[in-house]
Order: sequence, then C-alpha cells, then structure tokens
Amino acid sequence: MQSGFTQHSEQINEEASEWFTLMQAGSVSDQERQQLQLWLAVDDEHRDAYQQLEVIWSDLAELSESPDGKSLRQSSSTGFLSQFFSEIKESSRRFFAGSAIGLRPQIAMAISFIAIFAGAFYLSQTNPPTIAVYTTQTGEIMTITLEDGSQITLGAKSTLKAWSDETERHVVLEAGQAFFVVTQDPQRPFWVDAEDTRIKVVGTRFDVLRSQGRIRVAVSEGVVNVSSSTDSGNSSAKAPLVLTKGLQVVKAHSQGFQAVSAISELELAAWRQGRLFYRNANLEDVISDANRYFNGKITLEAPELAGMKVTVAVSIDQIAFLPDMLSQTLPITIRKETGNQIKISARDSD
Repeated sequence: MQSGFTQHSEQINEEASEWFTLMQAGSVSDQERQQLQLWLAVDDEHRDAYQQLEVIWSDLAELSESPDGKSLRQSSSTGFLSQFFSEIKESSRRFFAGSAIGLRPQIAMAISFIAIFAGAFYLSQTNPPTIAVYTTQTGEIMTITLEDGSQITLGAKSTLKAWSDETERHVVLEAGQAFFVVTQDPQRPFWVDAEDTRIKVVGTRFDVLRSQGRIRVAVSEGVVNVSSSTDSGNSSAKAPLVLTKGLQVVKAHSQGFQAVSAISELELAAWRQGRLFYRNANLEDVISDANRYFNGKITLEAPELAGMKVTVAVSIDQIAFLPDMLSQTLPITIRKETGNQIKISARDSD
C-alpha cells in the first residue's frame, strides 16, 4: 500500500479489495450491497481500508486520462512493465477464483483495469503524500492549518486524517466534529469523508459532525456537494445534494439522506465559542456531544429517552450540570455514581 496510508492486516486489505472490485463491476445486487454494509460495520479498519481504495481509485481515474498515464499504459506492452502488470492480474485472478464472491466476467474486467492502472499509478508516484493524523482529548479543541492555508477547528474527542497532492486535498473525519474553512482552489477540490458520506468543495466554510452512527453536514458559507460513498460504481446513483449557506443534512449509516433543513449560524458557531446549543435535538445526540466535553460518562439507561426532543444551551465548562438542567424540563431522573458516572433514566409516572 502506498506510503502514508494506514497499514492494515493482509486479510483486511484482501477483503477490502474484493468488495471494492465487486462494487466496480456494474451489476451488483441489493443483497451484495447489504453484505458490504455489514462488512463495513464490523470494524473501523474495514471502513478505513475500503476508503483508502476509493482514494486510490479516484487518483487512478485522473491519471488514466493524463499524458503521463497514457504514456505509462503504452509502455506496459513491453519489457518490465508488461511483466509487472501481468503478474498483478494473474495474482488477482487466483485470489478471486477462490473467494466467496467468485470471478464474474465483469469483475475480471474490473480487476484488469485496476491492475494496469494501479501499477502505473504506483510507479509514477515519486513523492507519495504523507498522511497527517490529528486527535483531540476530552474537552480539547484544536486549530489545524493545512499546507494550502485551509483551517480546521477540531472538536473534543475527535480524530481526522489529512493529506493532499497536486490535484486534490483529502480529509477523513474518523470521529467527533470539525469545522472547515477551505482555501479556494478550483484546480484542487477538497474532499471530506465521514463514514459513508462524501463531501466535495472548492472553497467554503462548513461543519461536519459524526455521532451516533449519523453524519450531519451544515454549511456556514459557500456551496457544498454531499453524496454517499457507497454509490461508487452504481450507475443509478443519485446526483449529489447541493447545500448552501444556512442548510444542513443528516445521513444515518447505510441509509439515505434525510430532508435538508435550516440551521442558524448561532447553532453552527456555538461549540467553537465554548458553548453547546441545541434546538429541538434528540436527547441521545445532546448526551453524545456532552460526553466529548465531560470528564466522566453520561449514560441514557432507558432507550425510549433517545428520541426525546431537547432545546438547551450550556457552557462547555459547565457541562457537568447539564443532566440536572435537563431534569428540570424533561421527565427524567438523574443518578450520580462514583467516577463521574451519571445515569439518566425515565421518571416514574405518578
């Protein structure tokens, strides 16, 4: 795997390659797509390995149409490159022949395409990008400046990876929340991946929150294109959603996008100004956010409380008092235990 990418076990890399190649085959059943989603949900390493293949595929598509790509393809007919590509294709054929998916004609064609251009891509990379990893602790907010001048404000208990090359800029939000101020560069689009949600911008300001198996994208300024990364290779994939200033959209894992709705600048900016502000939010989302700023653990013990609607504002440095505040307006009971453990349960009806 290309230097700078996260290293995974050989088994995970092989399984990710198998699934990714199947998705490029062009005739994928609904059952196979569901099986892919189950595989991705098993482990974050599965999702990361699959996303790295998507990044490489995107770069290969650009390379294949470039003068260097055409030159490399022509050179593959003789000498060392020809032997190199043949070995890649033969290894792929043997691997898929013994796999659970099997080697369909469409997949065989996809393998050949990937093999040829993967070899050309790797041989042409004299300066592979280095991936930078940023992680924050409980209650910590970090400001990151990328090489292009773009700035990212990373929320508490969050992790992201960032890299770029001459043609594109990439970020993967693996956990938590981040606000992006992207330097405009039409020649190098800026991509953000969070679970199965993909965001593409040229230059804008927007917020991405990854919580409770859902991704929320909200725009403060400019235009953002949002799509599902699992649509890769699907000829019937929907066009990306286009979000402009003051709009947001939520996508649950392996599900479709919810309806686009409005969001105020006050709500967008609150956490970067040391406050958490919610308007008609689900209680489980409020608690999930609070736990990223609380030196302990707040737990909802009653599942029926998860979707209870909440409107509340609290300073981050007063987050320990949030459960008590909520108990003043919601039918809940608070129980505090040692080790900063706070349990929230439904209040008994009289």
